[in-house]
Amino acid sequence: MHIGVFLMCFCFIKILHQRRSLIDSLNTQVTTARTLEGVLSRQALQDELTGLLNRRSLFRRFDEMAINHQRGMLAYIDIDNFKQVNDRLGHSRGDELLVITANSLLKTAPLGSRSYRIGGDEFIVLLPSDDQQMCEEWISELYDITKNIRDEYSIGISIGIAPYYPGNLSDPDSILTQADKAMYTDKNNKNKEKA
Repeated sequence: MHIGVFLMCFCFIKILHQRRSLIDSLNTQVTTARTLEGVLSRQALQDELTGLLNRRSLFRRFDEMAINHQRGMLAYIDIDNFKQVNDRLGHSRGDELLVITANSLLKTAPLGSRSYRIGGDEFIVLLPSDDQQMCEEWISELYDITKNIRDEYSIGISIGIAPYYPGNLSDPDSILTQADKAMYTDKNNKNKEKA
């Protein structure tokens, strides 16, 4: 009888130990899965090189702004002669320039703004106000803070501005197209001044 009780207790303890090991293993797997989920979520919404938000995140933001009936200005920024930087100095220096540009945007953007890298050498800044003077002051500050970099790399920065408001937030492509056209107008005007 004592041997039977002993065997039963031994089996019970062994089952409890295995159960505890299984629970610990499951907790570890859940923690790992949550960590991986966070990493994947960041990768899905954030540009790996610059740390800025990406195009997918921009379109999510458009949806949020439409729901909240927000208004402001969208700045479309392009680095002029970026290809020549990669060709002359190498891609690592081109990447360095992209990171410097991203940091300049973060440093100068007004409170409440959001900065995005939407591809290649193109960036977007959503300014939370439709105040034209505030926008012009920000552009001036951005030009000032990037002067040495522009000189060092022999690049320019072209910027196009388009307003966003509740009536056009349902069509973010039209806002981007308007800002893109304004950016090319800025780029062409600079080229005419050089000629």
